[in-house]
Amino acid sequence: MAADEQELETLFQSEILAAMAANERVVIDLDVYQAWTLLGQLQLALRHPGNEGASADVARSIIAVIAGRLCKPGSAMETVYVMGEQGL
Repeated sequence: MAADEQELETLFQSEILAAMAANERVVIDLDVYQAWTLLGQLQLALRHPGNEGASADVARSIIAVIAGRLCKPGSAMETVYVMGEQGL
């Protein structure tokens, strides 16, 4: 990694940690279709074998939040969500 890239990485990490320490939030207002599409895209991204680690864990937590809000027990949405989790 070049010195410029190393410096950028250090600055980026510092900014993220400062924002987290200040409990900064990003609120996204999505309609149901947008939220469902985001959930599906995250499920698809997590199928990539190189997508692992902390960022993959964050993606899984976002999926859980969206699914928890959209998928009622026994609903078609829940069935499709589970199929997506199973890679079907």
